[in-house]
Amino acid sequence: MTCEQKYHIYLLKKQGYSQTFIANSIGRSKPTISRELSRNSWERGLNESHNDLLRQFFPRQMVWTR
Repeated sequence: MTCEQKYHIYLLKKQGYSQTFIANSIGRSKPTISRELSRNSWERGLNESHNDLLRQFFPRQMVWTR
């Protein structure tokens, strides 16, 4: 699962969409979405600041290429 897909899951979950809707929107299965939400403690993540969430997906060690 890409960082973009994980961030998409976060945004949709934050907006209150169901796991089924999220799964259909990114082309993944519902169990995959369920595991991702459980694995990454999304309930905690929903209350964190936007910058804290971005640090989860884009750690300082990442090298950006153009």
